[in-house]
Amino acid sequence: MTKRQSRKAVDRVRYREYQQVAEHFFEAGKASMDLEYWTAAGLLIVHSAIAYADAFSIKLSGQKSVGENHEDAVALIADVVPINRRTGQFLSHFAVDSTDPSAKIDLKT
Repeated sequence: MTKRQSRKAVDRVRYREYQQVAEHFFEAGKASMDLEYWTAAGLLIVHSAIAYADAFSIKLSGQKSVGENHEDAVALIADVVPINRRTGQFLSHFAVDSTDPSAKIDLKT
């Protein structure tokens, strides 16, 4: 089990709101790419991924990460999704130790 981070309870039916926000960020990111606004596109795509992670964790657990560190969202997903070899490998691509950017968080498989 991963270390418990700052979390907030959210009614599970609200996952659709977060999903819609994620879709809006993603579409705006694509539009920014078309205009070659690369910095804006990158920021919007990152915010889209964060909102999708919120939607996913809310739907599965009724919680969302409220930590300043985006890795908290990865830890929450690791807690609510059964970890097996495949999901452990997938999540390890998104999780790094914030004190050592080259280190991966140990997700038990």
